[in-house]
Amino acid sequence: MYMVRGFLYVLLLIFLSIGFAYIYRTYKSTNSDTGIQEKTTDKLDCKRTSRWDNAPQYDRSLSLIEQRINKNQDGRFANNAMHQFNYFPAQLVNCIKIVPQPAKQLEGAEAYFTINSDEIRENYFPIIVDSAYVESDDIVIAFLLTHELTHVQQYIDSTNGNKSISCIDSEVEAFNAMYRFFVSVLNDEENAIVRIRFQNALDNYNDPKYRDLVSRFEKQLLMVGTVEEMKSGKLGDECKTYKHYIESAGVYMPTTDYYNCVYSKVNIELNRLLSEDPYYRKQCGLD
Repeated sequence: MYMVRGFLYVLLLIFLSIGFAYIYRTYKSTNSDTGIQEKTTDKLDCKRTSRWDNAPQYDRSLSLIEQRINKNQDGRFANNAMHQFNYFPAQLVNCIKIVPQPAKQLEGAEAYFTINSDEIRENYFPIIVDSAYVESDDIVIAFLLTHELTHVQQYIDSTNGNKSISCIDSEVEAFNAMYRFFVSVLNDEENAIVRIRFQNALDNYNDPKYRDLVSRFEKQLLMVGTVEEMKSGKLGDECKTYKHYIESAGVYMPTTDYYNCVYSKVNIELNRLLSEDPYYRKQCGLD
């Protein structure tokens, strides 16, 4: 497992704390101080059995998300609650319409889902995406859309009265969804590729020419890698007492309590970083 130590951990936390606003201005609402709230008494759902017509690049990523989540639910993690992906159902991809827009119209955002959009209706949830992503690859786009799909599901749950979540917590959950997509949903080969690309992005981040490239697409992977570092580094070490020692093998194995401890600490740290970010403070009415 790839782990970043020492000053690299600090570098990632600094990057994370200053980089959020330029990557995920993803959740728009005209009532920003209260987070996600009910909009109507009508029940929203996704009952479509096929995807809306989207550009091939986005359709492939939506298909990848659907396939991998279905495999996660039916495969090796079927009976493992800690590794199941439960942020949104695979079928939700059938109700997503990707609306590409030039970056200058997104005000620095990569993508966003607007809960007050008049375009939202049953079986139809538009997600605005920087049109430059048409040049990216399926996995990077899948990470971006996983973040947004989580916001769509949050909106559905809130509108239907099933769940209410604060503005900051909605973003924490969306970043967690990206990370869980990485560790539990992608197959082993895809997971390994992401790890290599994350390390390559980190190793070359001080190169100005490479940083320009990172600012477009690879930041998706850096964000996932940052959460991985949180879990595998200091925060994971703080929870090591919950690991179970197997004497015959001479190793400590993680337990459910260990995972609960780690993810709780990761959530607290993400909440802190987001709460200190100027964009999210403004968006969520914290100032």
